[in-house]
Amino acid sequence: MRAGSRLSRLIKRYPIMIKRCFLFLLLSLYCCYQSFADLYPILLRMDLAAVKDTYSVQEPIVFRLGFTNNSTKPYSILLPGNKKNGSKLIYLSVFTIEGNSYREIARESREILMPGIPQPTSGNLFKYIQPGQTTTIPLFVNDTIQYKRHIEAQHLLQGLGPGRYAVLAWYDPWSDTLSAYVFNKKSPFKKDQVLDTNKLTLPEEGLNSNYASIVITAGKPVEQKTVPTAFCPLHCRLCQAIEKEKWHTVQNIISRQTYCSGKHKEQNTDSSWRMPHRNITWLSDMPFMIQASLPAYTSRNFIFKNSKGYHYFYASWQLGIIYKNRSRLRSMLYMLGFRPRFSTSNTGYYKLISFRPY
Repeated sequence: MRAGSRLSRLIKRYPIMIKRCFLFLLLSLYCCYQSFADLYPILLRMDLAAVKDTYSVQEPIVFRLGFTNNSTKPYSILLPGNKKNGSKLIYLSVFTIEGNSYREIARESREILMPGIPQPTSGNLFKYIQPGQTTTIPLFVNDTIQYKRHIEAQHLLQGLGPGRYAVLAWYDPWSDTLSAYVFNKKSPFKKDQVLDTNKLTLPEEGLNSNYASIVITAGKPVEQKTVPTAFCPLHCRLCQAIEKEKWHTVQNIISRQTYCSGKHKEQNTDSSWRMPHRNITWLSDMPFMIQASLPAYTSRNFIFKNSKGYHYFYASWQLGIIYKNRSRLRSMLYMLGFRPRFSTSNTGYYKLISFRPY
């Protein structure tokens, strides 16, 4: 009774204040029910890692950047191709490490600086990634020899003295008009955006990777010790040919390990170019789709390493073959009323037809 009487006296004494408090409480509850967080999952993950922990100021720094599809369905993304001008798809930032704090000291230019006239077919590439799959590309920093020739080496961060650094990779596809075909651009200032479920959704400011730690020393480059394997033994013929720049021998080794039929039979060799090798820095993925008609063609890119630097090579294969003479003979026999049973094509044919630097 006393509590009720006290409450009634307060209401009579402060009626306006009580009403305002009650109204404020109702408005607060209404706002809580009406408010929402405009959150969405980032299903594309970037992982940056240096090939080795310590580099000299005299040698290029090599990173591997992986893109992982963390969704439950396949998606396409953009990767650097043979673009000669415009803005980079991927660029780097360098941080110094002081205790638990990181301070950005350098960020490379986004402008692509390559001499020559851009080709009509130059540009970034589409890459189809299955759920849970990771595709990896190389990044070469301060490779002054290949800097103006290859997009993989279009990363210049000069002036880094001896010390410990953290490197961050940025992925910004919005400067390329092709990004509209594979990504939804999510803006923090626009609500009720219509998003295509067949595209990955990325923030308007782009994505960033993890921090990759490296140590730069003032001494001479130290070769990373490699452990011999069954595919790359101590005296690996493939790596020895790459070191001596015997590119015809490298081509023959790859050709002998190409599975094909006819007069070019598969031969056993002491190593396999498909497996990791100490002198093969990077081997591109196989194309996701190949034309169905015969003959079809596929290709892969190599980046070889030896004591003189990095060497970029392009290899292409013919898949399947149509025997012209058999086809003519079969057509003639059909015209004469016969029904020949011999085959005029071979889908198991797989031959290396080109191996050249690019």
